[in-house]
Amino acid sequence: AISFRADATYLVTGGFGAVGRDIARWSVERGARSVVLAGRTPLASRDEWNRIDPDSKQGRSIALVRELEAAGATVQCAVVDVGDEWAQIALQGPRSTAILSRLTAVDLGSIARFAFVEGGHL
Repeated sequence: AISFRADATYLVTGGFGAVGRDIARWSVERGARSVVLAGRTPLASRDEWNRIDPDSKQGRSIALVRELEAAGATVQCAVVDVGDEWAQIALQGPRSTAILSRLTAVDLGSIARFAFVEGGHL
């Protein structure tokens, strides 16, 4: 079974899209405790969250962050075009272990084929 290191940070590109949401949940369920959700659309500031319609795209994104935090993860949101090589380098801080991308994952079970796996830990 695949598990994630609690002491690493995982970058999920397209983090607020349908597949990105699933990848973020999947990684947190398996031990990831630091997740960066990257996308092109900025999320409203936290002091505005309670005024956002929960059925809107922003509302669903806020619900995801809250869900992941309630599950024990620290979540950062990054506004970036991941097609920009320099942006990717900037997001890959010294603690980043893996980039989990909606572009490389056909389904959640395929992530292991695209990431370095050591002893079942991503």
